Amino acid sequence: MAAFLLVPWGQSSDALSVHREGDVVFMHWDGAVDPPKARALSSAWRKEGPASALVLTLNSPGGSVDEGEDVIRWLNRLHTKTNVITHVGLDGYCASMCVPIFLAGEQRSAAASSTFVFHQAYSVDRVTGEKAFVFSGDEQLMASQVFHQFLRKSAMDEAWGGRLEAAIRDDQEVWKSGRELKRERSNIVLSVHDEPRP
Repeated sequence: MAAFLLVPWGQSSDALSVHREGDVVFMHWDGAVDPPKARALSSAWRKEGPASALVLTLNSPGGSVDEGEDVIRWLNRLHTKTNVITHVGLDGYCASMCVPIFLAGEQRSAAASSTFVFHQAYSVDRVTGEKAFVFSGDEQLMASQVFHQFLRKSAMDEAWGGRLEAAIRDDQEVWKSGRELKRERSNIVLSVHDEPRP
């Protein structure tokens, strides 16, 4: 039995830190998109109480499509009562299922040096942990549906998305910096910041 995932070759630590400044809640997410991430975000938000804005900084290699969808659904519910801002920081990494989560922000910013990674979906064998890129049959159709559901139907520019879809066929990865995504008018990153190094 395979789990259908969107995860690139990278790894990250797994942590969620939260702090509040006035009427704004800041969450910094380091780690994969895996259960119980949606529940952890929702619980942290409830503990902070009402706020006018959520700033969600992402640093993630991606992960489970199902868990990512739960996170996106939660963020979309927040839109009715608060401003959702997504951000990828200095040397931050947002890949695979992280990108649709980033796109759930009404305002989307990134450091110029940040990295975004796009690739075809693949499955992972739950027993062996081996990756299997999907090229034919039902799984190929599923990979296409995942791309359309989470990227082509998002705020991403339609023409840019068409070029991206063509580029990631046949197991190709596309790596873009925050600066490139803004310059190419992808409508993924809306504003770019050159952040000073610590």
